[in-house]
Amino acid sequence: MPANTEIAKPVPSSGEQVTAAYPIVLRFKGMAPDLMHRFALHDGRSGGDLSHVDLAATRENRVLHGRPDWHKEVKQRIDDLRHANHREEIRAQLAKHRIKAAKEILLEGPSDPWRASKEGPMREGVLTVHKSFFGGVGRLAWDAEKVEAFKQRALEFLKEHFPGEQLLYVVAHEDEEAYHLHFVVAVWHEKHSANRGRQMVLQPSANPLLANYEHAQDLAGMAFTDLGICRGERRAEARREARRKQEVVPPPRCHVPPSQWRSEQIVKGKATANRMLGDARAAAGAVTAGARPDAEKMLRKCRKRAIKDARRRNAAALKAERATERQMAEMQDALVEKQSEVLVRQAQIDRLVKKQDEVNTKALAVIAEKKTEFDSLRTRLREMKQEVVELSTQAEAEQTQVTELRARVQTEGARVDAAKARYQALALGLRLFESRQIGWDSLRPDEPRQLVWVQDGRKPTPLPKVVDDNLAPAKSLLELIIELICQILEALFAPRELAVVQDVEIIQQARVELGLEPDMTIEDVLVRRAGEARPTL
Repeated sequence: MPANTEIAKPVPSSGEQVTAAYPIVLRFKGMAPDLMHRFALHDGRSGGDLSHVDLAATRENRVLHGRPDWHKEVKQRIDDLRHANHREEIRAQLAKHRIKAAKEILLEGPSDPWRASKEGPMREGVLTVHKSFFGGVGRLAWDAEKVEAFKQRALEFLKEHFPGEQLLYVVAHEDEEAYHLHFVVAVWHEKHSANRGRQMVLQPSANPLLANYEHAQDLAGMAFTDLGICRGERRAEARREARRKQEVVPPPRCHVPPSQWRSEQIVKGKATANRMLGDARAAAGAVTAGARPDAEKMLRKCRKRAIKDARRRNAAALKAERATERQMAEMQDALVEKQSEVLVRQAQIDRLVKKQDEVNTKALAVIAEKKTEFDSLRTRLREMKQEVVELSTQAEAEQTQVTELRARVQTEGARVDAAKARYQALALGLRLFESRQIGWDSLRPDEPRQLVWVQDGRKPTPLPKVVDDNLAPAKSLLELIIELICQILEALFAPRELAVVQDVEIIQQARVELGLEPDMTIEDVLVRRAGEARPTL
């Protein structure tokens, strides 16, 4: 929460006395399943705006409900239900004998299990109260008892109003100015229709709190009353009342993210600083204008004093210059004597240098000869090294090609083995289905149909582990094929079964009309007719 956010005053209903000073903050925001990673990055403090976060206190954040990898489980469930809904829609079309429509749906493939919307099919939320309720800014200023009481009540509130699997994840953040809870909810709703069958979809409006945010604020206000926390202002109700009375409608309050609030504060601070700087410059100009006559008078006095001091320094400098000239003349005489001595020494050094040059010339000739031999040897060594490098590079290239070929052979072998395993599993499943050892049926009346073991015409039982393991590589494809075969057969033989049932009903009605008993056979009827045909004595 921004540091300068004002505490909203609760609005009591008629005749109600206000006893709480801190309004509850319950805010929801839409979330798309493909953007769940953004919530995870913010929760882990590994991305986004972190300028308002005390990273030293991040380790105090606690997960209160759910698992840290909740978003992976949600993605997996969405993928599973996407395929389950697709199969159910195909089954519903086949049940209505719409073979062409079922094929088109099969070719289109699975679709997302939610209705497209601007906000997305999921919701993330924040549950908190102003930082002054806890005791101040930052966890060091908070009252531990108030924090614990708020955490327990908030967790009870979320679990009560988002029951079952709706509440995916709840985390408590203690590294910002106010203690708050972030949570994520996903409301799965089951729909039934003749065209699509049983469909599981993400539908936030199936939960009363997400269908009506004002109702959510009312429930939150009632849940925290005994902690000194109340419902906030009824702004939506006030806007409706203003429209009803044809008055000026107050604008709706919008949530301002901390990063945007800080940017606005920086702009305001810069404007204030520029204004203060302009005022300071104006004040400095006024002070300068008042002090200018005194400064000019002081400047004239300083100039006179500087001229007197400069004259005294010039007289002293002239005296020092004359003494320096005398010293320079004495040093010049001594330098002439030293130059004579240096000339004598230089002649001696020249003779020694000449002898040394002769020795150096001979030594250079020997060194040049040896250097020529060394250069030829070094050139040959460089050529040999180059040959070794080329051979080594060629060997490495050949080794890389061999390694790539081996990897490619292994990859292709693995693909062939996997395809072979899927083919063998599919062929085995079709043979077992053809020989009526496995079937497509339900183990219980309230369960969906699946692959079952029906050998020897017995009651359907789960597949034996050996058979299930052998069918595992192609089980999903086998289930789809067998389900389609059964549905097509049911669609083809349904008229014949109906005709047989009608024939049976006609026969039963004829038996009743003829006065035959239900368990009488044709032989019993013939015997009765023969007895009736005998003449009487």
